[in-house]
Amino acid sequence: MEHGPATGFRVRRVRSALVAGPLAVVAWVLLALARVAIALLPFGLVRRLLGEDGLGDDGGGAPSTARPERARRVAGAIARAVRSSPWRADCYPQAIAARLMLVPARVPHTLVFGVRRDTAGALLAHVWVEAGDVRVAGGRGAGFVPVGSFSWVPGRAGRRSPRADVQLLRDHGR
Repeated sequence: MEHGPATGFRVRRVRSALVAGPLAVVAWVLLALARVAIALLPFGLVRRLLGEDGLGDDGGGAPSTARPERARRVAGAIARAVRSSPWRADCYPQAIAARLMLVPARVPHTLVFGVRRDTAGALLAHVWVEAGDVRVAGGRGAGFVPVGSFSWVPGRAGRRSPRADVQLLRDHGR
């Protein structure tokens, strides 16, 4: 079987992810799953899967974390996986992959959606993940105004505020 240059490029990227370490491989797989979920699932469903809407409760800030080393390891794994990814891995799949890695590591964190206008007036969107002072995915979100956030804190997982459900219904016109 003969492989073209594009196939060789993909094989090198996969090999690069495997060499980066097991956590990077997990991040790489989760980036792929996040891309599929984003492509196939409506945002309302993805939003529900993200958990409790935290904007307005405490300003949407990241919960403090007693596990910054774990958050930094996840951030590094996400960064390595993005570099070795043969597909587009922008902020949204990075944020979902980070969340899926931080929850089992029991690292409190917040996934934040923000918007801003560019110089031509077009609306730009961005998403990032914070764990205390550690920016796990998506950078700092500088210049973006938070419009939604989803926090996860051990012991509070799985509980949604009634206000978040009401807002979700309003957003979908029900």
